[in-house]
Amino acid sequence: MNKNICVLLGLLFFSSNVFSFELCSKYIASGAKGLGYFNVASEISTLASEKICALESTGSIENIGKLTNSPNVFAGIVQSDIAKMLAVKHADKLQVLLPLLNEALHLFVRSDTNYKRFIDLADKVVCIGSVTSGSNFSAKQVMALSSVSWVEANETFSTCLTLLDDRAIDAVFIVSSVPIKSIANDFGNKYRLIPIPKISDYKQTTIQYNGISTESLLVQSLLLVRDEYLQSNRTIANKLVSGVASYLSKYKALDKDEICMGKGMVYALSKSSLIKDVCRLGYWGQDW
Repeated sequence: MNKNICVLLGLLFFSSNVFSFELCSKYIASGAKGLGYFNVASEISTLASEKICALESTGSIENIGKLTNSPNVFAGIVQSDIAKMLAVKHADKLQVLLPLLNEALHLFVRSDTNYKRFIDLADKVVCIGSVTSGSNFSAKQVMALSSVSWVEANETFSTCLTLLDDRAIDAVFIVSSVPIKSIANDFGNKYRLIPIPKISDYKQTTIQYNGISTESLLVQSLLLVRDEYLQSNRTIANKLVSGVASYLSKYKALDKDEICMGKGMVYALSKSSLIKDVCRLGYWGQDW
């Protein structure tokens, strides 16, 4: 009797592992579990209704590596400025399917300080994210392209906030969609956003928190794909297209003209041939 139970449990364990493997046979490289890019990739995977899963990573830079070196990773979310600088080295392998959402560069200080201008933070300690994060990359680009340099603190965003609250640093820099939900109500109260001036290679934007507008710079979260793989795996390609279209329809993060009419940002990589399939679906119910 006990032997039979053991055999049954063993079969169940084996079956569950096989099922788990089959469920996640193909991946979209994303970000840290539970955070922005991971959540977006998970949503697309769910909407695709196929054996596609979000693959946890440290962010954009690692995602490029996974896309170019892992055969089961056919798509990945990458910041547009990182794609321009790093992914372009793999232009023969990677294409842009489409942008998924806009993100803004946030630079902020405690409200009880005298820092009000970008130049005020010259040579001050600014926490810019962990070394593999998109925020860290963008911060270094901003410093390289402007006349202002910071003393870098390379910590996670949560640690950055703790250091700022403890007055151990002067400011925090992060790339995020608007709003940053965890601290949105603190701007204009506990924290003050610092305007970021126009810098080459970045598009200007205005971010607003609690009725206060601040000049900033824009990046986009791009869905990069391996067209060669998807063209030879049409079932996966069609499911990905369906999942992406459903995601855009659900969240309405971007205007259709920006994606389908070529009115958006210009990318260093070529566009995926699948973008035509996404646009044919007439996503988010807009009249074509």
